[in-house]
Amino acid sequence: MQKKHFYLIIIFFYSFYSYSQTHNVTFQVDMSTVDPATFTTPEVNGNFNGWCGSCAPMSDLDGDNIWDVTIALNTGSYEFKYSADNWSIQESLLAGSWCTVTAWGFTNRTLTVSGDTTLPVVCWESCDPCSSGPSSYNVTFEVDMRGVTQSYTTPEVNGVFNGWCGNCWQMSDSDGDSIWQYTTLFAPGDSLEWKYSADNWNIQEDLDSSLSCVTINYDPGAPNGWGFVNRIAVVNSDTTFSSPWNWCSYDSSGMIFGCTDSLASNYNPLATDDDGSCLYSVSFNVDMNCDTTSFGFVHLESPVFGWCGGCVQMSDPDGDGIHSVTVDLASGNFEYKYAVDYFSSQEDLLDDMLAGGACAPVTDYFSYANRLVTIAAGLTTADTYGSCDACVLGCTDSTALNYDPLATADDGSCVITVDLSLQGIIDFTVPSGGSNGKAIHLVALQDIPDLSIYGIGVANNGGGTDGEEYVFDSISVLAGDDILLARSPSDMSLYFDACYIEFDHVLTASSSISQNGDDAIELFLLGNVVETFGDINVDGSGTPWEYMDSWAYKDTSGTVTFSGGNWIFGGVNCTDGSTTTFNSSCPYPLCPITGTLGCTDSTALNYDPLATIDDGSCTYPVYGCTDSTA
Repeated sequence: MQKKHFYLIIIFFYSFYSYSQTHNVTFQVDMSTVDPATFTTPEVNGNFNGWCGSCAPMSDLDGDNIWDVTIALNTGSYEFKYSADNWSIQESLLAGSWCTVTAWGFTNRTLTVSGDTTLPVVCWESCDPCSSGPSSYNVTFEVDMRGVTQSYTTPEVNGVFNGWCGNCWQMSDSDGDSIWQYTTLFAPGDSLEWKYSADNWNIQEDLDSSLSCVTINYDPGAPNGWGFVNRIAVVNSDTTFSSPWNWCSYDSSGMIFGCTDSLASNYNPLATDDDGSCLYSVSFNVDMNCDTTSFGFVHLESPVFGWCGGCVQMSDPDGDGIHSVTVDLASGNFEYKYAVDYFSSQEDLLDDMLAGGACAPVTDYFSYANRLVTIAAGLTTADTYGSCDACVLGCTDSTALNYDPLATADDGSCVITVDLSLQGIIDFTVPSGGSNGKAIHLVALQDIPDLSIYGIGVANNGGGTDGEEYVFDSISVLAGDDILLARSPSDMSLYFDACYIEFDHVLTASSSISQNGDDAIELFLLGNVVETFGDINVDGSGTPWEYMDSWAYKDTSGTVTFSGGNWIFGGVNCTDGSTTTFNSSCPYPLCPITGTLGCTDSTALNYDPLATIDDGSCTYPVYGCTDSTA
């Protein structure tokens, strides 16, 4: 009994060793026919390694483009194929080849292992070496369905090679251009006979027997009573058989497909058949002025662009806060929204829609709300970022002088106080005459960053307001600055003499500064009158505020009051005959006499060497005969 057990143990171990013995199998593939840019490392995948991807990488130590790897396999039969970079690419093997087997739609190489072996070098996607030429070619069937008027869903390829199976070789149209394709492998020299149909023979081509690309199989049992007309071709290389439905080529059909709408951006004047490809230039504009989000750039987003997060960027070249982009789009509904900085932030229109808005109808009223427009020629949008309402900038402070009840966003322009004041109205008689002696003197009560918010109007001859006729330059002034708005700064420089430096800013006035000594003056802020000198409805001639050839000056000692300020006057015609304000009978109040008045001309008869300010009193000798009897 013990011997029997011993023999059984020997038999068991012998059997286990026999069936579990492994053999070294070396796989070799020639990659010379494969574009080196499409792969890095080939690999072997099979049912012996669970089709694991990159677990069996191959190497090419001598750089001859023949890659190999040795794998220990048990005795048995296997399926495998070559791929690269964890299935990034893989072989497409011809079904029916001597080295392959096809099952469940997959065609793989076969291998039987009974001992250590080195498999012969084979070309990628071939049973043979690369030197023997390709064992198969990629053949693409391509049919243009744009001229088909019959209703269909999915075209298909039917031929001798697939037993006229109906819809077993369904075609696809990945880009939606109505040109359908199906790609498969055929052996070199294969003769093909086929035609196109759709929806399991629901419709099929009716090829004319005179076409150059067809063969005729005469058969009285055919639907037409005489035979079948099918396409024919021979496979000699990787190729695409492309043609319109029912025709051999575009030339033979006489059709030119394209966009036939002259309003489209891709209009083709040569097209005879519209292929549905028309695109229309649409300008998208979004006003960012009412949004407080800090951003770098704005972009248009849509499912048409795959919500790409910044691939359709907008621009604002004129800096007005309205960002724009023009996009060519197909007609129909277009869903979209705006975002900034690669979706770091995006507009939220839910509140608007919940409040009864209509600009974002693609919404669940809970988690999203997107805009929608119908694309048509000439469409331009005018959207406000994050809102269904238009963006209206302005002062939203109801206490401000420039409050705008229509404003939806405050632009920082609110003016609460008037920081500029009339100080002097000037109508000097200067030596050069004319309007050169006309000017207006103003004082800044506070710092003013932009003086252009103020303006002047002259109400001539008591005819009422003439509105704002002059707008100040866009300059900044400081509190206390004296500003002279003069028709002729050069003449004023001479007439004010040493006092001219008292003015911090001298601006050149337009011809609208034309007061004649009896005209009222209006000071404007943001287009509104904020101060008035005189009565705009009264001609000032003969009134207490007349300043003909003189001046009016705001001073607390004055007895004439306008807009809450008291005014003093130099007296009508007080500057006539003078050359400077100092030798007039009414020196301008801004110009205090800080020196000694007198004749400063050393050639004059009454030259005063102690005088520092010429008062115009100089006299000169008149040479001639002084004898009254002569």
